[in-house]
Amino acid sequence: MTLNNANGTNGKGPGFLAKIETLSILYVAVFLTRIGFGTILIIFPVYLLDQNGIPISQALSGVILALYPALEGVSALPVGAWVDRRGRRRAFLAGMASITVLTLAISFTRTNIPLVGGAHALMGLSAAMVTISSLTMITDLTVVENRGAGMGAFDLANLSGYGVGIVFGAIAETVFHASLG
Repeated sequence: MTLNNANGTNGKGPGFLAKIETLSILYVAVFLTRIGFGTILIIFPVYLLDQNGIPISQALSGVILALYPALEGVSALPVGAWVDRRGRRRAFLAGMASITVLTLAISFTRTNIPLVGGAHALMGLSAAMVTISSLTMITDLTVVENRGAGMGAFDLANLSGYGVGIVFGAIAETVFHASLG
């Protein structure tokens, strides 16, 4: 893959390895973010309980699960504008930090459904920050002739993260079924 380089050497001058490293970090971060969501897709329906310790309904579980992609989608344009004004790295780091904090918050409760739903929705906003800033940095770091490959690698990381997360979730649900449900 050829990378953009400010010195006009078509990606072969100083900074070339740093740009490959940055792209790799972006792909790994997106992959790990999506593993989390894929796992949650499987775990939430058996993990979340009402105040009486009874699993919540499938409908409520579906609503909670839908909050993440809904907020990620709705926030994509405003986040994109914010990324352009405030900077790609700032948005990327803020998104990764919030996903970490929100995942930790969700791990402390199984029965506070409003907290879980709100945190999961905000994880969607955080995912938009990571996704939009990553795509923008990929665009900045690649040349036009290789931009499709850069975006293809992003999509590979994105979608394979979901798949790996779903497999992890299925394994965890099977192994920990007695303690989850």
